[in-house]
Formats: sequence, structure tokens, C-alpha cells
Amino acid sequence: MQKHKIIAVIIMLCFAVAMIMPRAGYAADIDKLEVSVTDTITIGDTAQATATLHYTDTTTTDITTEVTWQSQDEAVATVDSNGVITGVAEGTAVIDAIYTAPDMAVYSDQITVTVTTTPEDVLY
Repeated sequence: MQKHKIIAVIIMLCFAVAMIMPRAGYAADIDKLEVSVTDTITIGDTAQATATLHYTDTTTTDITTEVTWQSQDEAVATVDSNGVITGVAEGTAVIDAIYTAPDMAVYSDQITVTVTTTPEDVLY
């Protein structure tokens, strides 16, 4: 009888651990990473980029501060670790966002930002 109690306790502990551990299939539920930002800024201005994970069940999660941001042309636009893009010089720059899921699957997206010398909405 004592042996059955020990087995029951072990089974209950395994069940409890399984309930509090993250799901192993977490990244399998991710459909894509999407980055968005206004596509034109002026020199010296900033724009906040956002990174959104889309899941296969149509839900989304903002992971802007969890991705690695990088500019492919820092002479034109820089981006900080929070996704804030700063216009440096006239031209276009590709901004990358890279996310590594808990299971080490990597998701990425990129956007192109145009930096101008004058705001587009100014009429002369």
C-alpha cells in the first residue's frame, strides 16, 4: 500500500511541474513577426517602430522591446534598442527586427525608412 502512495505522489508532482513549465511548442504557435513604422521622417526627427508577433490563432503580442533592432545604413537612420528610429541624413535605410523565441527559432522582419530634409506635409 505504501508503494502505491509513493507512486501517486510522484505522479502528482510530475503533473504539478508540467502545469507550471512553459509549453515546449511555444514557437510552433508563432505565425510571423511584423514590423511597422511611418515610412518617412525628416533629418533629426524620430519615429517609434513596433514589432508584433502574430500567432496562428490570430492573436498578437507587442514585443517591441524584446527584439534586436538594427539599421543597415546608420549614416541615414539609426535605431535604438527600443525601436526608436532617428533620421541622420537624406536617403533610405532598411531597419531590421530579429526575435529569438524560447525554443531558439528566429523570426525577422524589416521595413524601409526614407529620411528627407523637409517634412512632406509642408506646402510651399
